[in-house]
Amino acid sequence: MIRKRLLPGTSKICIFALVVSMMAGCQTKQGNPNQQEPTQLTQQQSTKPSQAPSINQTTKEATQEETKETTAQSASQEETTKAPTQEELAKQQQERFDAFTKQMILDTIGKNYYSMQSQMENPQTYGLPVSYFDDFSIADYTIDTDFTKQKKQNDQYKETLASFDVTQLTPKQKLSYDKLKYELDITERTLGLGLFASPLNTSAGLMSNLGIALYNFQFDDENDVQAYHKMLQTIPKMLEDVVGYIQYQIDQYGYEPGDTMIQKTVEYSKALRVLENNPLLEAYDEKLKQMHLPEQKEKEYQKQNRDYVVGTVFAALETFEKNIQKFDTDTNQVKGLANYSGGKQYYEAMMQATLGVDWDVQKMYDTLLQKLKTDITNYQKAMDDDKEGELFQSYMRGEYTTPYDTKSIDEICAYYKKAMAKDFPMELLPAYDIQYLPKPLWIDGLGAYYVTGELDDTHKKIIRVNPKVTGEDSSLELDTTLVHEGIGGHMLQFACAKQNNADIDFMFSELGYTEGWAMYAEIQAIQYAIKDPSIVLWKQVDTVYSYYLMGLLDLGVNGLGWDRDQVKQFLASFNIKDDQRIDAFIDEVASAPGALLPYALGYVMTDQLMSEYKELAGKDVDLKKMHQTYMSIGNSSMDLVRSYFLANVQ
Repeated sequence: MIRKRLLPGTSKICIFALVVSMMAGCQTKQGNPNQQEPTQLTQQQSTKPSQAPSINQTTKEATQEETKETTAQSASQEETTKAPTQEELAKQQQERFDAFTKQMILDTIGKNYYSMQSQMENPQTYGLPVSYFDDFSIADYTIDTDFTKQKKQNDQYKETLASFDVTQLTPKQKLSYDKLKYELDITERTLGLGLFASPLNTSAGLMSNLGIALYNFQFDDENDVQAYHKMLQTIPKMLEDVVGYIQYQIDQYGYEPGDTMIQKTVEYSKALRVLENNPLLEAYDEKLKQMHLPEQKEKEYQKQNRDYVVGTVFAALETFEKNIQKFDTDTNQVKGLANYSGGKQYYEAMMQATLGVDWDVQKMYDTLLQKLKTDITNYQKAMDDDKEGELFQSYMRGEYTTPYDTKSIDEICAYYKKAMAKDFPMELLPAYDIQYLPKPLWIDGLGAYYVTGELDDTHKKIIRVNPKVTGEDSSLELDTTLVHEGIGGHMLQFACAKQNNADIDFMFSELGYTEGWAMYAEIQAIQYAIKDPSIVLWKQVDTVYSYYLMGLLDLGVNGLGWDRDQVKQFLASFNIKDDQRIDAFIDEVASAPGALLPYALGYVMTDQLMSEYKELAGKDVDLKKMHQTYMSIGNSSMDLVRSYFLANVQ
């Protein structure tokens, strides 16, 4: 999960983006280690009861006694080979379902070492030797417009899934079944909609995440070190493919990268080429030191890494910068996706998949606008109740106080862990390591991130914070960031899900659910730091206000096809009239389509579900139980989450 700042012209506005894979928006490589199609799992493990063997031959010379004995033996055999019991049938279904989902995990990871290391601490647990993973690319930007193979595999998955008797599955498996059904349906609907995902996306593009991906690569043994060196050697080819991918988008759709995309990508690339305090060198040395290798071996690895970073990666980045700057013609007219052939359909499908709702763009827009209006009304009412206006003025001057006086991120986390424990299951929080990012990774817009860890992870959970964005003062920006990523937000969310979810569930990525919850947690955290209810309300609304505003602009520009005059009219209603800022707004949402909606609409839907749960539960609602129930459902569509969540009201 990565914390981003996207609102132009403001100093402390952030959003989040999930980095589950560096391959987002591209054709990912998939493999099948067992060379076995999913449907064969059904064929090989049939649940049809076996027939009892019959004895139908006797000799003409057999006596009556022999005949009776033969009959008795036949009856005895039939009794011992009778049809399976319901419990046995259920066990067969459950074992077959586990085998099917395990195969899906292996298919998704394929033979890629980076994907394996992101999802598995010990691949032998899944029956695979480390040597099996011989693809060391970080991301695949080769152009593939033939979706036949993906469609065939998706159809096979759907066929196999439909073969299960859901009533025989465990509750945990039923949850996975429902999630899989949704995921496969979404895949079927979105395959072949066009290659509109930009590798220069300012929120989730390649260069905004490449340094982070390499910085966080874990060294558990020397296999990882050697694989990392091979990954570095794939970077030149990957960057060449990115340039070709952009050219294809221009030729095929007329989809040109905007100035912001190009400028920020070059900025991020140059930051990675600064030798002093370089994270690709310093973080590597630190991780290597923790392995306690023989001194000579450690020095050999350090020299190899420096040669690859300085000689291979730096050179490739410099060439890449020159190549993408050729796309900056100073005449690029930044337009939303809705202005390109097939772009609106792609955008709407992408948002439906991300949010987990079957809404069209107009309904998304109307829902978000209504929530914004409601919050503004409540904000204004609190101002009206402040007759003299003194309280509001003190709030605007930042004179409100928090019950702690520290800038230590560890101490701030400890405070919220204790303060929120009555209403959130903080006892489930895992051990974690929280630190500030090294200066070369202080990328504009990157506020913080949480690394979810592998399926079989035993490491401490990792949270990294960028003080350039969050600051280190008492504005609550740092505090809410820490809650969003860790205390109450993603880290607690994944800990709860781990108790109730199967491994396959962690292969899904519904940002509406995950980021909606993390936003809800950080908004709720404000009331544990500030006592006055009016200031709490003002701070909560101010925290989400920019998300709403940018989310609406995103929907307008990318989904509804607004032109500049329509954007100008919309922003004027919020007293934003400066032409330069208006252009910056358009450039931001066009450069990162859909970046804000999982946080804006995800929060709106999460908050609404909490209100519905409270109404059904009555005045004695157990908030801790409510929150734990919600987080335990795990990654899924908001429609599915709603049905499971409200069904558990007691």
